[in-house]
Amino acid sequence: MQLDMHYYGTYAMARAAGLKKEVCETIATAAQFVDDHAEKESVEFRDGARLDVEATAHHTINVKNLDREDQRQIWVPFHFLPGNEGDSYTQRLVCKKDSEIAQEVIKFNLSLLDQPFALPLVGITAHVYADTFSHYGFSGVSSRANKIVNDSIEFHSLDPKIEEYIKDKAKEFESNYPKEGGFFGILHSPVYTFN
Repeated sequence: MQLDMHYYGTYAMARAAGLKKEVCETIATAAQFVDDHAEKESVEFRDGARLDVEATAHHTINVKNLDREDQRQIWVPFHFLPGNEGDSYTQRLVCKKDSEIAQEVIKFNLSLLDQPFALPLVGITAHVYADTFSHYGFSGVSSRANKIVNDSIEFHSLDPKIEEYIKDKAKEFESNYPKEGGFFGILHSPVYTFN
């Protein structure tokens, strides 16, 4: 899920809900920004104060994806919200569609609508909630359970032109990032690994 859903899909749903254009733009921008904000930044003020900003994403092949602390700070809360189901820590980290935790996050964040940061928070919440569907079954920490075997992907009832387009994009990706199936595939970063 990228710009098509995190920005345009969020914007379209907000407009369909009757929100004003400017409000929808703020919400959709915040939803997309979660994927786009890949650097930690600090803002220094003249009076000596500083505002530290945490990244909410890393690009797919960034070595920081292998850092367990970054996985906990970035992938788990913003992209792979734990479903909190199962007996082990690893099982409880697996992202679940529309989980009880996701519902609680939505409920809590909607209670803050009177705050000045409400609209960006709605966008961030929309991103995290959408990712419970697109990332379900995976966790935001390095795990062999996150591995995808290309041959296991099946297309059902897709227009042949769309299926061909997807397969061509997969070949292009493999050509551009040959290491994804090698070194990075062995380490099983929290991002989907292809062999």
